[in-house]
Amino acid sequence: YAHAPDPRPNHVFNRARRHWVHENITDQSPPYSGFWPLTLDRDDPIVVGPLGFWKAADVPRIYIRAAHRTQDNNAEIFFAGEDGFFSGDKRLGLTVIPDGNIHTYEVDLSSHPLYSGAITQLRFDPIAGRNPGDTVDLYSICSERECAVPPPNDIVWNSDPLSPDRTGRSLR
Repeated sequence: YAHAPDPRPNHVFNRARRHWVHENITDQSPPYSGFWPLTLDRDDPIVVGPLGFWKAADVPRIYIRAAHRTQDNNAEIFFAGEDGFFSGDKRLGLTVIPDGNIHTYEVDLSSHPLYSGAITQLRFDPIAGRNPGDTVDLYSICSERECAVPPPNDIVWNSDPLSPDRTGRSLR
């Protein structure tokens, strides 16, 4: 179907949470100013994406754009298969740069032996632990690098990947 929505996870948090939920995190209510501000003030902070259904082969990598102001430099991305469950054996670690600057992290999901078949959900743990005062500005979690990185000189990044941005160009 030509009008079927793209099932791949492409979420830009410039104005809203995009149906993601959080646990053990404090945030301010939307609308946001270009990113989702997360205060990591409790143990095991996580953000969980909306339910979906895509083929692992169609999303071999995920791109996370964030600015970490944390004492820890370890983060994790989890994936759920058709069973819908997250578990320690379905995760990949990533090293983040906790300097407060915006960075885009590429996570090769296809490198994980259990990442195959149908995938239904993602979970992002922005840090492994908890330290008072840690914060993360989460800009996007996307299956395409172009979604995660705004075009040069583009101040307004449209959160709807199917509509044109302010220059009239399609984001796909």
